[in-house]
Amino acid sequence: MCQRLTYEEFVQKLRKWIIKAAHLPEDYVFFKKKEKTGITANGDRLFVVCAETDSGKDICGIFVEELYQDYVEGTSMKNIEARVKCDLDRVGNMENTRYLNDYEKVREHLFLGLLNLEKHRHELKNAVYKTMGDIAITLYVHAGTLKNGITYLKVRSEYLETWGLEKTMFYTMLF
Repeated sequence: MCQRLTYEEFVQKLRKWIIKAAHLPEDYVFFKKKEKTGITANGDRLFVVCAETDSGKDICGIFVEELYQDYVEGTSMKNIEARVKCDLDRVGNMENTRYLNDYEKVREHLFLGLLNLEKHRHELKNAVYKTMGDIAITLYVHAGTLKNGITYLKVRSEYLETWGLEKTMFYTMLF
């Protein structure tokens, strides 16, 4: 039987894999532990600098606690790496995510989708959604266009605060 990696070993292995797979300099992938406030208030993250321009950097934050939980529950490192690769590949095509902090700019890209609550409970943990029976009415943002279609993201609940909206007020607006 294969011995499971500790959380710290998992994070380091994933970080090294990202650097190698994406051909990035070491300092383009860095780890930040959860803090009480700020960018990591919702959990530990590996940050990946995906693009750098004169106007700034596009940085993708990967929630490693959730990935580690999946690993502990039996998801292979190969599957986790494939999920991370898919996420990183989409980042370059997610033009609308640049505006996630600005409700006025992002609101025209918001839409609702339906998910089975039980099947998707884990991924809904930090998402904006309201339940109706066994269905989660979930808030998404159209993130961008890919050559084979569109990409979208579930809106995380911390964005409501960033937008200056209370959860109950927002739900009233939606429903």
